[in-house]
Amino acid sequence: MDSYSYQELHSNNEIRLLQLSPDPAQPHGFTITLTTSALESAPPFCALSYTWQTPVISATPHDPDEDLPPNLVPVTCNNRSLLCTENAVGFLSYALHHRLFQPDIAYPSPFAIPKVFRLSPNQTTSVRDITPRHVWIDAICINQSDVPERSRQVSLMGAIYQRSTMTLIWLGQPEPPPAARWVLLTFIPLFLGLVERTGWEFLFPMDPECTDARMRELLGDDVCEKWRECYKHFFLFLAQRRWFSRGWVVQEVVLKSLHAAGDDVAVVCGAELVVPWKGLAAFLATLTRCDWRRTLCSRMRRDVVTAHTGYAVSALLQRVYGLLATESNLREFEEKRAEEGFYSLFLKITTRMRAWRFTDKRDVIYGSYGLMSKLVPDGEENPLAPPDYALGEVEVWTRAALAMLKGNRDLQLFESMEEDHERTTPNLPSWVPDFSVTAANRVALVRSTFHRDEVLFNASKWDPGKNGELQLILRDGGVLVLRGVRHSTVLSADVWLNNDRMEERPLEHLLDILGREELSLDGESAGQALSLTLTCGVIPYSIPHQTEGEEFCRWWTTRLVTRIQHLEEKEPGSSRVVLRSLGKLGRSETGGWLPTEEDVLAAMETPESQTVGVAAVSQVIHRLWARRRRFFLTTEGRMGIGPASMQPEDEVWILEGGRMPFILRRQNRDGSGLRLVGCAYVHGIMGGEAMTEEMVGRVGEVTLV
Repeated sequence: MDSYSYQELHSNNEIRLLQLSPDPAQPHGFTITLTTSALESAPPFCALSYTWQTPVISATPHDPDEDLPPNLVPVTCNNRSLLCTENAVGFLSYALHHRLFQPDIAYPSPFAIPKVFRLSPNQTTSVRDITPRHVWIDAICINQSDVPERSRQVSLMGAIYQRSTMTLIWLGQPEPPPAARWVLLTFIPLFLGLVERTGWEFLFPMDPECTDARMRELLGDDVCEKWRECYKHFFLFLAQRRWFSRGWVVQEVVLKSLHAAGDDVAVVCGAELVVPWKGLAAFLATLTRCDWRRTLCSRMRRDVVTAHTGYAVSALLQRVYGLLATESNLREFEEKRAEEGFYSLFLKITTRMRAWRFTDKRDVIYGSYGLMSKLVPDGEENPLAPPDYALGEVEVWTRAALAMLKGNRDLQLFESMEEDHERTTPNLPSWVPDFSVTAANRVALVRSTFHRDEVLFNASKWDPGKNGELQLILRDGGVLVLRGVRHSTVLSADVWLNNDRMEERPLEHLLDILGREELSLDGESAGQALSLTLTCGVIPYSIPHQTEGEEFCRWWTTRLVTRIQHLEEKEPGSSRVVLRSLGKLGRSETGGWLPTEEDVLAAMETPESQTVGVAAVSQVIHRLWARRRRFFLTTEGRMGIGPASMQPEDEVWILEGGRMPFILRRQNRDGSGLRLVGCAYVHGIMGGEAMTEEMVGRVGEVTLV
């Protein structure tokens, strides 16, 4: 049989749609037909959200199939042979079984209409009494070998999903295990009903395994017991579905959910399972919102069976939470309720998209483009460059980074810069993020989430309304010229900060720093300055002003006791170094923010339960230290937290437009050219205190390579 040859699309708004015809003589039992239509006048159709690769990944922490090309199988299309991804063919087999997308099929009664079209009375298919007879599948409906067409169709994909009658999420042919099915069909509806009655805040102090008497009363003992039996199998099922890590699903789901009349996004899996995406997403997001995610995933990591999936599940839940947050941001922007501008939202969405996986790394930007294009009023030109697959990754990312810097008129982009060892793209300028890796946890975001007072950082005293546009010059080779001033040099950076296995962190080394005479404390005790440095100035909103030192002291006591116990288990007697460091500190150094040696010894004899303050401080540190950081000291005696890759002799700079100081490194032997290492918290200068008249007079050109 001859190979199928795509006919050229005649306009930028034209798309291809697929229909299915049963044919027992074919290997898969069907043939397909492609027809063309203008998008604005297309018949009712569904758009498929799926993965090109196999739908199920292995249970190992690292997916061995991630970078492999998808499996292709031949299908008869318009009497010709067309190679399709195996997973797409799996969905078409599902569609054949349920009599979907067939031109001549008749449904003699409402009960004969496929379940996916009658999940809810709020579905468009129910409200308008229509049954789509076409489906759009990107790998089949786009000529992937035609680069110009691919670029145009990717620009149009947002509109395709938005105009579709339904978006169908295909998780693959393998059946979900019974435990996962029970959670999807029984527990989630009961859980969401409980949240609707009580509010999600009710769940915050509850044990996620539903052992509390109140939870058992509201849900029932049988339901709570069944949840404890099933939840790990449910999360394992989700973690093994590749769809939950695929980047394009953000655009595909968000744009359909944004303007859908009701439940127009459905999840399909196996032979029969169909559930509304709206309920599943709300359930998963609530687990993050009420802080159950952290506890559940921690328990999974301690279970031999699920130890390898705990981190994967945590990342999955964070991605779903970010997906719904993106939907909310877009809706607020459209309704003119958003305080942020177009480019600020572009940066926020792109930062979230970096947590997802794309086969083509450029699609982190192009997927964000599809979302942002929906915010451009009719008749106006999108200020962002459209997808162009003739450009390489470095050029696409450099253009996007420069657009964000100029559009936002600040340097927020630099705050989410990944570590040097995480960057995988060669020849990328240091100031351009590697958009193919997850963004760093922004200190400013943690601060806005947890901090008691609504005071933002502004180390450079930059006011876009007053100062206007940033002075930015892009030179050949990706060299960026901006303006700034060197504040100090990194004196030492030898203490690692990491929230994983905190008992292994040598906190006694931090205590030893407090006795140094060169510390710049600005009237604070050394203990207060150190404590606030470790939380990047964040004082959790649950801690009152009058007890903040006391609550941080409790956190220190808990951590030091844990540290001592860890050292004693490794080598009896080795913990004396911790008590010795504490013993050197007087009341003037601790200031009530650090415990005394006697406090720690007493706590070891009569361990206290964790207080609200300890939990609150721990939560902030968990978020801030999730990506490894370094504690450092500058030549000016300032304490700070910076990127894990920073080194002594790196320089602390304040750049125009920067809310935070930045760590820069001399690139060339003659001192010319600076590499951006990342942003930093430097205690005592985050509000612009360093920008004295003398410092402002030294502001000049800074060249980032």
